[in-house]
Amino acid sequence: MDVLTERFGTRYFRTEPEIEAFFADLPIVTPSPLTPQQTLVPCSKWYPTGPLLEHLDVDDYNVGAVAHKGNPGRTPSHPHS
Repeated sequence: MDVLTERFGTRYFRTEPEIEAFFADLPIVTPSPLTPQQTLVPCSKWYPTGPLLEHLDVDDYNVGAVAHKGNPGRTPSHPHS
């Protein structure tokens, strides 16, 4: 059995355009103060303010983004309803 399959199970690799399609017209969150792009970025760019304590080579090959759905400035009155 392949080591990756054994550890991670089935996986599907997507191109950046395929991943971007998940976000459609949703507003993308800025990943960190040092990375102002509001688009897909390498996972190594997602970190809080301060020095990057550890960099893994695999982080350069994995991309991600976070987007707001709905009104990001509004706090729902009943968040669990």
